[in-house]
Amino acid sequence: MSNVEHVVFTFSPFQLDLTAGVLTRGDQPLPLRRKSFSVLALLVQNAGQLVTKESLMQAVWTNVIVNDQALKNCIREVRQVLKDNSRNAEFVQTVHGRGYRFIAPIEDKQSSLQKDPDTEQEERSFLVDRSEPLAKLNESFKKSLGGAHQLVFVNGEAGIGKSALVDSFLKQEFSVRNVLVGRGQCIFQHGTGDPFMPFIEALVDLCKNAKFDVLPLLAQHAPNWYQRLPGSGVRTGSSGDRTGFGSGDTEGMLLEMAEAVGAISETYPMIIFLEDLQWSDKTTLELIVMLARRRNSARMLIIATYRLEDVVGTEHPLPALKQELLVHRKCKEMTLQPLSVNGIKAYLKRRFTPVDGITLDLGLLAEKLHERTNGNPLFLTELLQHLIDNRYLAMEGDSWQVSCDLNQAVKQTPLDLQLFIDEQVNRLDPASQRILEMASLVGPQFSARLLTGLVDLDYLKIEGMCSQLAERDYMLAYSGERLLDDGSAVQKFRFVHNLHRETLHQRMPPAKRTRYLRMLGERIEELYPDDATAVYGELASLFERGKQYAKAVHYFALNADYLHSIGAEREARNHFARGSELVMFVRDPEERAPLEAALHQTRLRLYPGD
Repeated sequence: MSNVEHVVFTFSPFQLDLTAGVLTRGDQPLPLRRKSFSVLALLVQNAGQLVTKESLMQAVWTNVIVNDQALKNCIREVRQVLKDNSRNAEFVQTVHGRGYRFIAPIEDKQSSLQKDPDTEQEERSFLVDRSEPLAKLNESFKKSLGGAHQLVFVNGEAGIGKSALVDSFLKQEFSVRNVLVGRGQCIFQHGTGDPFMPFIEALVDLCKNAKFDVLPLLAQHAPNWYQRLPGSGVRTGSSGDRTGFGSGDTEGMLLEMAEAVGAISETYPMIIFLEDLQWSDKTTLELIVMLARRRNSARMLIIATYRLEDVVGTEHPLPALKQELLVHRKCKEMTLQPLSVNGIKAYLKRRFTPVDGITLDLGLLAEKLHERTNGNPLFLTELLQHLIDNRYLAMEGDSWQVSCDLNQAVKQTPLDLQLFIDEQVNRLDPASQRILEMASLVGPQFSARLLTGLVDLDYLKIEGMCSQLAERDYMLAYSGERLLDDGSAVQKFRFVHNLHRETLHQRMPPAKRTRYLRMLGERIEELYPDDATAVYGELASLFERGKQYAKAVHYFALNADYLHSIGAEREARNHFARGSELVMFVRDPEERAPLEAALHQTRLRLYPGD
C-alpha cells in the first residue's frame, strides 16, 4: 500500500480530480485529451489569475515547439466539455493577446492522503493493457530500494504509449516516501549535442521538486555537474560557452556522477526518467552504461524510453550497449505491444461511463477502432476524438449515441494524424518513400518482386530496403511467403498500420496514382502468365482503381466463376455484381460485347433457376 495525496477541485457542476487525471460531472467522467486536461488543471489551480499563453505552452508542451493553434485546440475542447461559450464565458475567459483566466468560483478543494495499492495504478487512469509492464516497473523500484541499482529500457513504436506508461508509474506520490524523481528529455539535434544534457535536465527537475536541498551533496561530490545547474551561483564562463564542464573531461564527469549518485541515494532513493533515448548524445549513453555496471550499492532506478525503429538497423550505439548489459543482467527491457480489442473496450468503458439509456455498443466500437488503428494508442485516441469532435459520437441527453454508420466514420483520418504519419514518411530516404508509396497501391500485403520495374531499383535492393524497415518495425513487417508459378518463393511484407498505407496512398497525385495502378496490374499479369487464379480478385481491384474497366470486368467475371467453383457463393455473386456494374463504363462496343457475353454465362452458372 502506498500513500497518495488526493486533490479534487469542485466548480459546480464539475469536479476536477488531479490525482486520477479525470474531469467528472456527477458520477460521469468526461472525455478530455491529456494536453487539454493539463491546460484546464493549470487554469483551475490558478483560478482568478491570468495565465499567459507562454506559461501554458511551456508547462504543457515541455521541450516541444508548438504554435498558438495547439493551445487554442485544447481551450476549444475544454469549452466544449464544460459547455462554455467564449463570448459569454462562465468558466474559461479569454484575455485577448495575453492568455486565459478561470473565472468560475472554486467551491471546494479537497486534499487528503488515501491508501492506494500499486496494483490499481492502471485503473486510476485511462491506461489499459499495461498492468504487466507497470508491475515490472514497481518490481524494479522495490529492488532499487534494497541498494541494487536498476536500469529499465522501455521501447516501442511511436505513439505506443511509452511516456504514458512511465507517467502512470510516476503518479505515485514518491515525495511522501522521500524519493527523488527527475525527468530529462533527449532532443534531436543536428551535429554534436551538448554532453549529458538529458541527465542535467533530470537533475534540475529532481532538485526543483525535492522537499530537501540536494545541491550541497552535488556540490561536494560532483562539482563540475553542480556548476551547470541553475541557481548554483557558479559562473561557467560566457553564455555562449556550452561545450565544456569547467575543467572536467568526460571520464571525470562520469566518475563524479557515480560518486554523487552513491552519496545522494544513501539518504534519498532516486528515480531518473530519460525520454527518447534514440536522440541521446553519446556521453549520456556512456553515463547510463557506467552507472548500470557499477558494483557499488545505489538506491537508484533509471527508466529510459526509446523508439525501436530509430535504432535497429542503424549505426546507433544503443542496441549494442543495451545487448551487452542484457547479457550481463545489468538491465531489463520491455517492448510495449499494441492494445488488444479487449484493452480498447476497457478504455472505452472508462471514457464512456455506462449510464441509463446508453446506446453505444462498446464491443463493436472497440472492434472497429482496433481494425482501423491496429491498437496503437495514439492513433486510437486521435481517431476517437475525431469521432467526438465531428459528432459521429455525441452525447444526446444522458447517453452517448452513434449518429452515423460506424464503418464509414472510422475510415476518416484526422488531420493531425495525417501530419504525424507524413512526418514519419518524410524521415525516410527518397527511394524508401517511393517503394512505400508504390506498395500502398497494392494493398495490405506485397512483395518486392511485384515492385521490380516500377521502382528504379533491382529486386534484391528493393527487398533489402523493405527488410530493413521490417527489422525496425518501421511501417512494414514480414508477412510470410508467396509461391509463384515457377515454384520460386518470394518474401511478402505488410504494412503495420492501415493508416500508414492509406496516408501514403493519398500522397500520390490522382493521375499518377491511376497510371501506377495500371502498371501494377500489368506487372502481376507478367508474374502469373499461365494461371492467375490466385490473384483474380487483386487484379480486378487494381484495374478498377486504375480505371481500366475492361480488364477489371474480365477479372471480376473470372473470379466470380472461381469462387463459385469452390462454394463461396456469396462472394461469387458480389464479384459478379461488381463486374456487371462496371461493364457500362467500357465505351468501345466491340470491347464491351465479349465482356457482356462472359458475364451472361457467369450469371447462368450463379443463378441457374432464373
